[in-house]
Amino acid sequence: MPEDQNKRPEFDPMLVVDAIDELPDGFVLCDPDDRIVMCNQRQVELFPGVADLLVPGTPFEAVVRASAERGVVADAVGREEAWIAERMAAHLADSSSNFEQQSADGTWLEIHEMKLANGCRVGVRTDITARKRSEESVRRSEMRFREFAEAASDWYWEMGPDLRFTYFSDRVEEIVGVPVAFHIGKTRAELAGEDATTEKWQRHLEDLKAHKPFRDFRYDRLGPNGRLQYLSSSGKPMFDEDGEFLGYIGIGSDLTHRVEAEERANLANERLAAAVEALNEPFVLWDVEDRLVIGNQAFRDINMPIGDKTEPGTHYEDFLRGLLDCRLVPAAIGREDEWLAVRLDQHRNPKGPFEQLRRNGEWFMIIDQRLPDGSTVTISTDITEIKKAEARIEESQGRLKDFAEAAADWFWEQDADLRFTDVTEDNVAVTGMRQEDHYGKTRRETNLLDVSEEDMAAHEEHLLAREPFSDFRFSRIKPDGNKVYISVSGKPFFDVDGVFMGYRGAGRDITEIVQAERIIAEERDRAEAASRTKSDFLAQMSHDFRTPLNAILGFSQIVVRQTYGPIGDERYLEYANHIFRSGNLLLEFVDDLLDVSKIESGEF
Repeated sequence: MPEDQNKRPEFDPMLVVDAIDELPDGFVLCDPDDRIVMCNQRQVELFPGVADLLVPGTPFEAVVRASAERGVVADAVGREEAWIAERMAAHLADSSSNFEQQSADGTWLEIHEMKLANGCRVGVRTDITARKRSEESVRRSEMRFREFAEAASDWYWEMGPDLRFTYFSDRVEEIVGVPVAFHIGKTRAELAGEDATTEKWQRHLEDLKAHKPFRDFRYDRLGPNGRLQYLSSSGKPMFDEDGEFLGYIGIGSDLTHRVEAEERANLANERLAAAVEALNEPFVLWDVEDRLVIGNQAFRDINMPIGDKTEPGTHYEDFLRGLLDCRLVPAAIGREDEWLAVRLDQHRNPKGPFEQLRRNGEWFMIIDQRLPDGSTVTISTDITEIKKAEARIEESQGRLKDFAEAAADWFWEQDADLRFTDVTEDNVAVTGMRQEDHYGKTRRETNLLDVSEEDMAAHEEHLLAREPFSDFRFSRIKPDGNKVYISVSGKPFFDVDGVFMGYRGAGRDITEIVQAERIIAEERDRAEAASRTKSDFLAQMSHDFRTPLNAILGFSQIVVRQTYGPIGDERYLEYANHIFRSGNLLLEFVDDLLDVSKIESGEF
């Protein structure tokens, strides 16, 4: 052998570096101090988020920490320090480690790291994203099939050419409670028992004899526990290459839960329909295509003039046009197209209840409610009595407002500290005091005139006792120099818990009243003076009358009695009686005048 053939080739490290750089997997080599010695281009491509650190001399832990802090690794997000500790523990292990890691961009890597005998560490990163996706697809597919299998309540069966069962899957016993062995060797007629004589079963057995396929043949039977079971069976005849009948293969299903659920649903629907029909309020359900599904009698009653538009299947817009054609909605008359567009929008995009007046004077509060399946419920509440009550309240409030405005010139309000928070603008014209001159002040601080300290203190005691007050009087000097007399009345108000909130009240201009009262007082004084003068005059006159009357009465009585002897002529005696009687009448008249005088003076 030639000598040159035994000569070993020279080792070129650069060839190894170039080879590593061409690897399809990422490669990194760290020295005994765990600093990067080299890494290939694929490693940089797999970790672009830390590419700036994948250079010789970088501590491997710095790369790991940057991967966590920069969000490169999905599993590190939110638990950076814990992940760094786990990653470094795996990296620094004396034995080799092999694990999978997902990057934040969704890339999956299989990482294999090992410690070399010289203390260096080498790591290989393989992109397994495609494999993981394939595995995930297979996993999902298997899960989907498992879910289908678990969700199905079917069992499988086979019949021989003699129409006797040769096979049942194990689930038949789980579902219907009858062992598989019970079915084997029996025909459909034998399993049907007495039901096999019914017309339905006879047709089915004829189909079997004729080797016809059948689908969803439904029947019922008593289970082992005495419960009625509802079952379904479908089958397909099988033939060999020569057309020879081999038997049937098929599936069976337990429909008991479905049938019972349908019965319950039907019962619930019947009850719901009865409940809807019993509602006093008009109720109607529109499907996703806005066609009438169900409406109760109350709905039909209020729409009696358009009875044909209240039947199931009627489109909502046709119903509205029926209302317009019969002029059932006064607000729509003369603006039918506009009203129709607004009402359709309200129905299709419900934003809350609204009111509608009908031609017969009835008011309804209408609510459209969109259901999760896209259908719509419309409920109308008769609010006619409420509207009438509102009208009465509005009329009453109007009357009260008129009464208040007639009884008061302005209104005011104070807070719990008895400081003004509101004074109506009418106050300015009456008193000349601006609204802002009241705000934040007590009544005392507004400089009242013609109020004694005693009256003011008594008024404030009423306020502190939270008592209503009326006709508290004072005066002000207006900017024009004229004095105005004012009367205020107020009432405390409280919150729902009974906490005192302040006072509300009214004020009025009583200048004319005060002036009238003064005139009356002056006239009364003059009348009283005149009455006293008259009384004095009458008393004096009485005295002046009584003195001569007493003499007349005394002398006439002496004559009448003939005290000093008989009178010669009888006519003188008669004259004396007339004088005496006239004098008494005059005396009674004087006494009556004195009594009247005493009554007028209050001395009687």
